[in-house]
Amino acid sequence: MNRHDKALQVLLVVRRRLLDRMASVVVENQRALLNGQAPPNNPLAASADLVEIIKNLDKLDNAIAGLAGVSQDDLPSDAASPATAKPTTPQQDGIFGTYCRLVARNRLEQASRELSRILHMPLDRVITATRFFARTFKVNPSVADELAHLCEPGENWSEAQCLRALIKTFGFQSVESRMAIQALGARMESEDRDAINA
Repeated sequence: MNRHDKALQVLLVVRRRLLDRMASVVVENQRALLNGQAPPNNPLAASADLVEIIKNLDKLDNAIAGLAGVSQDDLPSDAASPATAKPTTPQQDGIFGTYCRLVARNRLEQASRELSRILHMPLDRVITATRFFARTFKVNPSVADELAHLCEPGENWSEAQCLRALIKTFGFQSVESRMAIQALGARMESEDRDAINA
């Protein structure tokens, strides 16, 4: 694991802890948040702690997206090399084609539902992943083309490379990445069977 990967792993752990802290603060302040004890256009003002956490989460997400954009050492060379990158407008029709187009149009709620369907993961897990991907996409639009080849057979992906790519692409934890790999593997096996039976 190189320095960028290690830094990315550390920031992802910090981010998860901060999200857990935010959940606690929201629950602790639910009355103030829901009962209008703050200006109507700024309900978060009911908790200074919550405002600070969200501000820091925004900074963390930008830092993670920046590291994910430069930490491409483990990707297959044809996916990582800017010289061979495809156009940055996501036009591919692969597994993630619709998802990438929705993100590019900033339709993140629909994109999250699409990712939930693709990866067979609960919506609450993929909403954060979609926001993470959208931030990375703004910094590095070619990530959409890299996503088209994510963990594809024939792209010389090892399981470890696939795990790291999912973490870099979606900000997943290891457990979520393994769930995603299983879903992608099952989908590809199903497509192979359909092709043989066609």
